[in-house]
Amino acid sequence: MKKVFALLLCLSLVLSLSVGLTASAEEGFDPNLAGVWVLDKAEDNDSDSELLEHVFKDLFFLPDGSFSCAALPFPYLAAMKQAAPKAETADGAIVLDALADSLTDAAYSLFSILPEENAEYAKELKTISELRVTYEFFDIPEEGYADYTPHNDLEKTLFKADSKDGLKLHVSAIVSEDGLNRQAFEASGSFHKTINEEYMMAYLTGDWTDSSENAWTFGYVQKDGEPVYQYSVWLANGDYHESDHGYGPWTHYAGDTVYGTLEPYFDGASTQYKITALTADTMTLRDGVGEIVMTRAE
Repeated sequence: MKKVFALLLCLSLVLSLSVGLTASAEEGFDPNLAGVWVLDKAEDNDSDSELLEHVFKDLFFLPDGSFSCAALPFPYLAAMKQAAPKAETADGAIVLDALADSLTDAAYSLFSILPEENAEYAKELKTISELRVTYEFFDIPEEGYADYTPHNDLEKTLFKADSKDGLKLHVSAIVSEDGLNRQAFEASGSFHKTINEEYMMAYLTGDWTDSSENAWTFGYVQKDGEPVYQYSVWLANGDYHESDHGYGPWTHYAGDTVYGTLEPYFDGASTQYKITALTADTMTLRDGVGEIVMTRAE
């Protein structure tokens, strides 16, 4: 059952990713859910279902409600230029009414690149109905709480600065493999917020323009049937630089900002930009000279 909540955690973790995230998210989605969530404790679990694990494992939400999970990983979608499915929130619930259809359609359209097991996930998801995920936040102090102690400086900073760094989820669903033998699934769990490379790579994916009039592109491309990360920049002076395949530009150093560092590497040289603030559409950076603001292209 803890695996089920690890999946659920990722879903909500993405929703509450960053400290003080003030994303201009689309109407109908709670920006406090943007981020990655990690399961600390599962409780009140009356039954089990491996099917839901495929939905909620490795799950995160972007500020606009787009999400990634084991059944339909963001890198594969991005590499094939497909839009990730989106969630909405209403009345304290994460609304995933069209989840099965969205995952099924995307899984089959990406069959040539997705692992074979994902086609099975899509079939299994068709057996889930009446899925309901309700949520509420709680505050975790800097030193952690009864079920979790922070294991790095990033999490200590998150817990100190954010009053919505803990999440409680309650999940219910009906599972019926043949349409006749129906089983109820119900479980609850507590999660803590964190930030990781998988989330940041997905967040960065897209086209950006910075305040120095440089044009950036981040994202996944397909290589030998696998998604690999790549990024490039057109400088204001007309020069073009492209990264090697498979190397992400995000890293986190102890004592750095909670958002980590953007460290693009071109032509044997790298530059470090501390990420000091995020919204759905802007990213604020600081180098050795001053502040740079990157704005997402529409």
